[in-house]
Amino acid sequence: MKDRDKSSKVEPKDAKGWFERGLTYSQDGNIKGAIEAFKKASTLNPNDIEAWINLGLAYGMQGNNNEEIKSYKKALELNPSNAELWVNLGVAYGQDDDIEAEIDAYKKALELSPNDADTLYNLGVALSKIEDYEGAVDLFQKAIKISPNDPEVWNNLGRALEFLGNIEEGISALEKALELDPQNEIAWFNLGLVLLNNDKNNKAIDCFKKAIIIDSKFSNAFFGLGFAFETSNNFDEALKAFRNVINLEPDDVETWLHLSILYQRKGELENALNALEKAVSIDKKFVLILDEEEDLLESLKNLAGFKEIMDKY
Repeated sequence: MKDRDKSSKVEPKDAKGWFERGLTYSQDGNIKGAIEAFKKASTLNPNDIEAWINLGLAYGMQGNNNEEIKSYKKALELNPSNAELWVNLGVAYGQDDDIEAEIDAYKKALELSPNDADTLYNLGVALSKIEDYEGAVDLFQKAIKISPNDPEVWNNLGRALEFLGNIEEGISALEKALELDPQNEIAWFNLGLVLLNNDKNNKAIDCFKKAIIIDSKFSNAFFGLGFAFETSNNFDEALKAFRNVINLEPDDVETWLHLSILYQRKGELENALNALEKAVSIDKKFVLILDEEEDLLESLKNLAGFKEIMDKY
């Protein structure tokens, strides 16, 4: 097969040709080539909205959120009534951690297309980021009326309801998500968290285990499993779970602290000190923040060598 780039040349000022070349590169996974082609197409024909949109999509695949946002804004100058474009812009802002701009973009999209379930869901997720759970629940419920069989909406509704203190409703929503998608490891994890937060450890353990069966590299599920075992005083199983977290996330400070606490409770004082030193050596400031929030160091302060480790870093 001939190389496409060599078999068909594009005239330097052929905007359409460069646009089509960009599409070919995108289909072939040549993102860098696609970006260059779409840039040429949009430069030659600045009024080609499709060139700007596809340039933004290519930048998004490259992970260049700033240029992705600029491209969508150029497209929106040409057609500010394109609801889908506002959604794309919102997603790009979200990936750039500009939550306020993300929310504004989704709201603009909903002004243009108020019954779009995906946009209602996206805005609900964005509001959850700023802990506006009442607003999020309202949007998720609206999305469900339009698209009742979307497990991700039920999943996020369940977590938002829990944050509002509506525990049973939250559990029901998460169970609905799993009814629709039994292989949804995030929903199993979230259900485990809700159950764990409400002293239903055994059921939480089952949920975390199911999440791990689906995704054996799900470090957060291993951490949840470890914490559930720890609070159930099953220290051996807790240690196994937390060690699995470290295998996946070697620099997880909080897990090292929990390991230190568990080793101390089991009387393995050398291991306790080693785990504590590992945590402090990775990020002492974060250790102190965790201690302030969760009092994690209190049980370790009587260890011989505690002060030396804290003073060392």
